[in-house]
Amino acid sequence: LKDGITNFCKSKGMDLTLKYIDPTYMIRSIPANSVDREMCASLAQHAVHGMMAGFTGFSTGFINLRTCYIPLSEITKGLRRILPTDHDWQRLLASTGQPSFLNGENANEHGGECNIKITTM
Repeated sequence: LKDGITNFCKSKGMDLTLKYIDPTYMIRSIPANSVDREMCASLAQHAVHGMMAGFTGFSTGFINLRTCYIPLSEITKGLRRILPTDHDWQRLLASTGQPSFLNGENANEHGGECNIKITTM
């Protein structure tokens, strides 16, 4: 993407300074602990078992402390709402070391809600 943008601007004779930060670096900025490793291993093993059983179009997840197969159509259905000021969301950000990006100006924008559209590839 970076090369494509740079080449396009050069072909149009435009000066460009482009800095690209890979967003995957911001997803997790602290090492996984033993609970994270165990949970990820369990989810991965259940995903493989589901695939080997012939299931498609699903994801694995925990519901009421049990590993479940969740249809992708249910995961991607509708628009989800989160409150970026919610304690659970802030706790998640703190535990993963992610930045909050909230300040006095945008913390209460749109009533503190963010619309998140979850899609699959």
